Amino acid sequence: MLDVDFDLQCMQSVINDPEWLADLSIDEIIRKAGTEGVETIMWLAMCGALHPNVKVVHKHYHVPISNTGAGVLVLENTA
Repeated sequence: MLDVDFDLQCMQSVINDPEWLADLSIDEIIRKAGTEGVETIMWLAMCGALHPNVKVVHKHYHVPISNTGAGVLVLENTA
């Protein structure tokens, strides 16, 4: 299952609205992103290590031939 809009919304929420991501239930994540979407929990753990304001150093999203979205975020904590 591929939902590019949901994937991109998850990535954006890590940057500026982690509460949105935290409010999703496991059932909601699985409905939108399939069982592999549960990895968003790792993104939430990362949010806990970040300051409220982060600088986006690099952001990339790609859907390879396997039809599974792959997102990369490189963020820098700002004081």
